[in-house]
Parts: sequence; structure tokens; C-alpha cells
Amino acid sequence: MRYYLTILLCALALIAKAQSDVLENAPASIKWYKLKTTHFNVMYQNNAREAAQRVAATLEAIYQPGARSLGKSPRRISILLQSQSAVSNGFVSMYPRRSEFFAMPTQDYNFTGSNDWLNLLAIHEYRHIVQYQNAITGFNKVFNYAFGTGTMAAMASAAAPQWFWEGDAVLTETAAISLPATCARKQTIR
Repeated sequence: MRYYLTILLCALALIAKAQSDVLENAPASIKWYKLKTTHFNVMYQNNAREAAQRVAATLEAIYQPGARSLGKSPRRISILLQSQSAVSNGFVSMYPRRSEFFAMPTQDYNFTGSNDWLNLLAIHEYRHIVQYQNAITGFNKVFNYAFGTGTMAAMASAAAPQWFWEGDAVLTETAAISLPATCARKQTIR
């Protein structure tokens, strides 16, 4: 029992350390604005209004299709659109519950090709939101109520390997990107 408790505490410490490193991106003086949609609160800085509208539209468009295969749609979540960083990434956190998107596209054109960075990021991170929402079932639901969201997130991450979480998100991203091209091809054939 002591062994499992030690592993759990180490996992929680690593998660807390990773989150604190990411939260130091935006200066406290930045004013944030909120774009509220049916399922999301997109928080953005003044210079990112157009990007926030695109992210909100993308997230709303994939809300049902992106959750259908796991069978449970996520509840409302805040999306922070960071535009003051040179980092090309994003993450989902359950403690506190939010997702942060770093709007700077990658400088490696081989990574995104001709795809839009924010669309790729929105689809990928939304899948992680759905994964976490679906993790609040069974034994993890008990951890969520008893010990809070942070412990539940650690248990969910321990229950499935990291490659599964990322692979599932990349598969969803790839399927979402290839779908419009397939539809367009069928329309031109007719």
C-alpha cells in the first residue's frame, strides 16, 4: 500500500510541476476577454479576437462528432488562447479544469503541412477534454468525489498509457482533417 501511495504522490507532484511551468507565460497586466459559446468559454487577449472566434467556431463544430466515439460529451470548459508565447503546444488540465492553446504555429512546416495550426490544436486538445470527461466513471469517479479532480486526473493517466491518450487524440485529429477532403472529392465526382 505504501508503494502505491508513493507512486501516486510522485505523479501528483510531477503534474503540479508541469502545470506551474506553463502558467508563467502571460504577464499579469494582460487584459483578458471572454467569448462565450454554447459549450465553451474562450478566453483571449485583445490582439487575438479573430483567432478566438476561429477556435470557438471549430470547437463548436466538432463538439458532437469529437465526443461520439467515446459516448459522453464534456461539460462546459474554459479555453485560454495564449498569444504571448513562442511555444507551439497546448494542454488540458483538470486542476483547475481548463485548456490552454498556444497560438504560435510551429516553425517546422513538415509538422503541419498546409493545415491550419489552430484547427489542429483545437481538435487534438478537444479530444483530451473528452477523454478526461470519460475518465470520470467507475473507480475514478470515487477518487474524483473523495480526493478531488487532481487525484482523479492522476488516476486516469495511470489507468491508460500516455501513448494511448496521445494516439487517440492524433487519430481523431487525422480523421477530422481528412473528412472534408473526402467529402470534397465525392462532390466533384458527381
